[in-house]
Amino acid sequence: MTTFKNNTFCWVDTGTTNLKKAKDFYGKLFSWTFKDSDMGDMGVYAHAQLNGKDVGGLYELTTEMKDKHKVPSHWMSYVMVDNVDTYTKKAKDLGATPCGEAWNVGDFGRMCVITDQTKATLALWQSTGKHEGEMAVMGTPGTFCWNELLTSNTDVAGKFYTNLFKWTPKVQTFGTEKYTTFMIGETMVGGMMQKQDKNMPSFWNVYFSVTDCDATVKKAKDLGAKIFMGPENIPTVGRFAVLQDTCGATFSVITLEKKM
Repeated sequence: MTTFKNNTFCWVDTGTTNLKKAKDFYGKLFSWTFKDSDMGDMGVYAHAQLNGKDVGGLYELTTEMKDKHKVPSHWMSYVMVDNVDTYTKKAKDLGATPCGEAWNVGDFGRMCVITDQTKATLALWQSTGKHEGEMAVMGTPGTFCWNELLTSNTDVAGKFYTNLFKWTPKVQTFGTEKYTTFMIGETMVGGMMQKQDKNMPSFWNVYFSVTDCDATVKKAKDLGAKIFMGPENIPTVGRFAVLQDTCGATFSVITLEKKM
């Protein structure tokens, strides 16, 4: 992939309570190496890499985030837009809550984090062209391949994202469960389903592609991860599992039958 279309996912990173511990876990699990960048008062931003190509980011939550605001370790999904300020205003008008003002990330781009009406959070990203995301390796083993919203209200969330990003919802039924695939034309952008655990917050779940789901789950467990679900088969899609890393961030791994 040489570029990202507007209104599609382009990047993921994890804010973690312990950067060293998280780097050790993901480095061993996905064979990532890391290139650290100094963010000044914000600490270090570690670019996770495969074969010298960026595949995601890791950073340690600030003391204020951890102690005052009780922000847990989490994965964040980024959507490419052509103007962050315009989309931030539009998101707010549609009922979302921006987490502060939009800001510049060095000379790489401009971003804003927003929380939808069901309390799920994602980031808007406007690139200067110096950092487009995981361009060269997205979808290969060890990189993110899918983003899925688990929400307390699919009707409210679905209306918000279709209006904000002009995604077209395609609803399918699997057994008793409905699954929404968000589309741009013929391209699948992301998914959405109703969360079953009422105590679990709404969130965008990041999926990483792996060659062998069962082997990856075993390796993750040996490294100290918790297994929330799976491995289980999704008919015609692949085999997946939901995990929690050693710092508490939730993510999924999947061995796909076909590329998403």
